Amino acid sequence: MAQKATRNGFGDEMVVLGKENKNIFIVDADIGKSCRTDGFAHAYPEQHINVGIAE
Repeated sequence: MAQKATRNGFGDEMVVLGKENKNIFIVDADIGKSCRTDGFAHAYPEQHINVGIAE
């Protein structure tokens, strides 16, 4: 198996899990690209909530 960065593995696995379980949601604070949840947001927009950044 090829090695990959932890955050890439997380993002890839969340896409797989989102397909298997429609009760999985990702709540994002504008960090989808760095946490690799942007693929999940694209695949399952109804299961993705972006609350924006709060500083």
